[in-house]
Amino acid sequence: MNKKINIIKESGDTAPFIRAKVEKSLMRSGAYPALARQIALEVEKNLVSGTKTQDIYNLAYKILKRENARPIAARYSLKKAITALGPTGFPFERFIGEIFNRKGFNVQVGVVVKGKCVNHEVDVVAKNDEKHYFMECKFHADQARSTDVKVALYVHSRFRDILEKMDDKKLCHKIHKAWVITNTRLSQDAIAYGECNGMKMIGWNYPKGRGVEVLIEETGLHPLTCLTTINDNEKRMLLDNNVVLVQDLPEKIYLLKNLGIKDKKLENLLKEAKDICGDGGIINNDTK
Repeated sequence: MNKKINIIKESGDTAPFIRAKVEKSLMRSGAYPALARQIALEVEKNLVSGTKTQDIYNLAYKILKRENARPIAARYSLKKAITALGPTGFPFERFIGEIFNRKGFNVQVGVVVKGKCVNHEVDVVAKNDEKHYFMECKFHADQARSTDVKVALYVHSRFRDILEKMDDKKLCHKIHKAWVITNTRLSQDAIAYGECNGMKMIGWNYPKGRGVEVLIEETGLHPLTCLTTINDNEKRMLLDNNVVLVQDLPEKIYLLKNLGIKDKKLENLLKEAKDICGDGGIINNDTK
C-alpha cells in the first residue's frame, strides 16, 4: 500500500508521492515491469515526508546501477544528462540541431539571419521542402528554473522582423514558424503568449506527452552526458571536441584514445553506447 507522504518538487511545491509514476518513468527508460515495480517499491520504503524529487531520482538511479542495468540507468538519467550539457547553452543547441538533422531537415546552428531592421543570431535554423523553423534553444543549468514570457516576446518580435525581410517568393512555399525549446519548464504566460501567436513551445513535459523529452526519445538520440562508464571530465573533453551524441562514439575511437581512454574502458564504453542506442532507429513522426 502506498505511503501517504508528500514530496517536494523542483518548483518547491509539495505533492503526494505516487509510486506508479516512478514505475512508469522506469519503464519508459527500458526497465521491464517487474524490475520497475521492484525499484519503485524500494524507493517508496526509503521515503519520508519532505523528500525531494531529486532524491527520489538519485535513489532509483543508484538501484538501477546496483542491479547491473547501466543502459536503463543512462536512459533514466535523461533530464540530468541534458542539464549536464551546460554550463553554456551551445552543446544543447547542437544537440537540438542534430535531432532535426536526423529528422531530415537541413540544419544550421548559431546562424545570423537578416531582419528588416537588424540582424539576428538564431540558435537553430531547420528547413526542408515544406517547413522553415527558427528556434531559440533556452538552456538552464538549474532544473527548477523556468523559461518565462520575456523569451516568448523576444522570439516572436525577432521572428516578425526576419519575415519582413524575406521576399514573397520564399514565403509562399513553406510553413514558417518560430520555436522556443527549453530543457526545463515553460511558464504559463510564456505558453499562452507563444500559442496565441502561432509559435511552437516545447519544454520538459510540455505539451503533455509531446515535450522535449519525447522529441529526444522519438529520434533515439542520447546526449553523451547520460553515459555511466566515463567520468565528468571525460564527458567535458568530448563536448569540447564537438562530440554530443552517444551514437557518434563508434566513429570517434581515435579521439577517445587521444583523450586517454584505455582499451578496457573503451570496450566498456562502446558496449554501453550500443546498449543505450539499440538499433539507433529514428521514429520520423512529423514535427508540426
